[in-house]
Amino acid sequence: MSQNIVDRLVDDLAFTFGVTRSSLNVTAEAKGLFAGAVTLERRNGVILDGASDVKGVVVPDPQDLVSLDLSRISWILAIEKKAQGYPDLLTRSFLRLLHDTRPTIPIYGLVDYDPDGLAIFHTYAYGSLSLAHENHALVVPSMQVLGLHAEDIPAHAGGSCVSRELNEDDMDYEIDLPPLSLKERNKARKMLERYFDEGTREIPEHMWYAIEDCKKSKAELKRELQVMLMLGVKAEIQIVDRRRGGLEGWAREKLRHF
Repeated sequence: MSQNIVDRLVDDLAFTFGVTRSSLNVTAEAKGLFAGAVTLERRNGVILDGASDVKGVVVPDPQDLVSLDLSRISWILAIEKKAQGYPDLLTRSFLRLLHDTRPTIPIYGLVDYDPDGLAIFHTYAYGSLSLAHENHALVVPSMQVLGLHAEDIPAHAGGSCVSRELNEDDMDYEIDLPPLSLKERNKARKMLERYFDEGTREIPEHMWYAIEDCKKSKAELKRELQVMLMLGVKAEIQIVDRRRGGLEGWAREKLRHF
């Protein structure tokens, strides 16, 4: 039996009994990693230092943590990892815990410029249909998209006409981008119909402060999908490495405008 089938069965059981997956003592192996000036302490006394490994530290079960030190960070960036797919439950729970610990720290998402990328961001910020009964404890509706946006696509990439002027960062930055497949176009259209309305029903009552951010974010996401369909191309995060300053320089410049 595949892992996807097992996951669906567990989710159905949890929904039927009105409990969370963790209440059934079922936990999946974490796929996410964290890195940076974050220190965590587990119940057994083990300290997890996010700066100890350049490749990142495996995200722990939030229920196994007794303390978090976020005093040295000013923002959080959740990055889509192509090999890992959609965010797993532990990673979503961990990101929500970081937010609840210090709600004033801004949280951003960096995802591919394609329907799956925006769907991944939607899962973090507003939840997923498969875990609708647990979304209230997992969502981070104040989260914002750092990129990729249409404006990050190289001018004239793949023959598309991106309406912006060339600047110095575009030097040596022309690249052929793959077109959206029919499946991806259909997914984008369905997302426009199902996800990015102007409602705020996904926001838990105690997170009322995120309502305006949610409305703004949804409007921006809706526009991104519409422009994406018009351009007809997709791009991975790695394309910004071709810019002057690479991914790090691009991210720093983006964060300055938030």
